[in-house]
Amino acid sequence: MKKKICYAVICSMLLAASMTGCGGKDSGTTAAKTEASTQAGTEAPDKNDAPAATEAASSTGLAAATKVSFNGVTFGTGDKASEVVAKLGDQVKPSDSSQPCIPGAGELTRYYYKGMTITASQYDVISNINFSNENGEGDDAKTVDGIGLGSTADEIKAAIGTPASEDEFGLSYSEGTLSLTVVFDDEGKVMSLSIEDMSVEL
Repeated sequence: MKKKICYAVICSMLLAASMTGCGGKDSGTTAAKTEASTQAGTEAPDKNDAPAATEAASSTGLAAATKVSFNGVTFGTGDKASEVVAKLGDQVKPSDSSQPCIPGAGELTRYYYKGMTITASQYDVISNINFSNENGEGDDAKTVDGIGLGSTADEIKAAIGTPASEDEFGLSYSEGTLSLTVVFDDEGKVMSLSIEDMSVEL
């Protein structure tokens, strides 16, 4: 029991450290930032302005399995965040931005929904999708194969296949620069799920 809690806390701390960055601040929505920069005579960074990213995975395999379905919208890492967010509906709290502790990286912007947080790079590209009840309880966010909060290890393996690593606390998959990390609760059900694409230029 204590080991599970420690494992979950450590995973959450590592994810939070990488996503929250060195100096968080509330910056409002990307739309507000875009409008402000347009009024100032400049344009907000666009996905097309981003340095070329390596191809993380094909449209099959893990890349296809980690597509997310929420409020009738299907999306994944590498998609343009502003276009996805515009279709998802109301957030449970305002989006915010922070500077990650990675030399040369720009601000990351987070969008909060019931049971899900989306993180986008300075180029408006989704780099991380996290399922948890940290910002509002909800289990509507699922992968296209129906995996989400409350799923079991057997359900995940039936949908995605054999994981790269597995223990009593969770399991993980990886393909190129794309990863899926799952942490289980005491009943062996998903309490957090993180999809991350390290090829997205920060």
